[in-house]
Amino acid sequence: MKITFAICLLLLNNFDIISQQDTTKFSFVSERNEWNILIPDYFSPEIYTETYTFSAKDTLFSHGVENPDTLSYRELILTKGDGVPQNTKQFYREEDNKVYLYYGDEDIIIYDFNKNIGDTINYHEIISHGIEYYVVDKGELMLLDGSRISRINLDCFGDNIWYQGIGSASFTFEPWNNCYYEISKILTCFSRDGILLYKNPFLTCTTGTHDLNLNLFSIYPNPAQDNIKFSGLDVGTYSYLIFNNLGQKVLEGNINNKEKIDLLNLPEGLYFITLEDSKGKNRTQNFVIQK
Repeated sequence: MKITFAICLLLLNNFDIISQQDTTKFSFVSERNEWNILIPDYFSPEIYTETYTFSAKDTLFSHGVENPDTLSYRELILTKGDGVPQNTKQFYREEDNKVYLYYGDEDIIIYDFNKNIGDTINYHEIISHGIEYYVVDKGELMLLDGSRISRINLDCFGDNIWYQGIGSASFTFEPWNNCYYEISKILTCFSRDGILLYKNPFLTCTTGTHDLNLNLFSIYPNPAQDNIKFSGLDVGTYSYLIFNNLGQKVLEGNINNKEKIDLLNLPEGLYFITLEDSKGKNRTQNFVIQK
């Protein structure tokens, strides 16, 4: 009897450990989550980050006379450079692999992970032009702790990606804007319970809200057409990464401080460049291509 009890206790303990480590089904709408999102400025080299999480308390809303049932939502909380949390007045809930936004006394589905390849999603309730997003691929993303979550690739005019429990890689809390604005709010990293689970491979993951632009170099011409050069760099060789407004890498290589980078094959738009010197120090700026 004692042996049986000990085995059961061991199994329960192991189950508890596995449950604590299992992040494959964690919730999007949770105060345990934290998102760091990069906010570029199209007209200047300034780059900022904002931090988001959800309130710990529920807010109850009904949906009018026709649907009087009361539902529970969590408010999105924003923290900027001053470190003071701000109420956004945006309320979300989730159910059956869907994330809903409370919008004008209605529930608007902003994420639906039940969609399959060939399905569409339309945000016509929020944006009148009604651009349709097409599901072109489904799969998984391995998080930094080794667990896996569902991934959906969508296309409207360009590829954008959803991660279940995390959201879109750009415009995380307003994914209807992915095919509408040229400038994206790019997800740089995501944490749960203070543990880093996702990091954009081409961007610096910040743990606070601050100006990422170190003002250690300048890009010219900006806006650019065919190439860019740099001023304010120390003599030496630098490795560089250039990524678009979705955080996708488009160019990489090595240059010295006097060389130029050819941009002929890149379309118009907003881009970011990260330079790394021989000591491993990174610095990031953004620039615009106009042809």
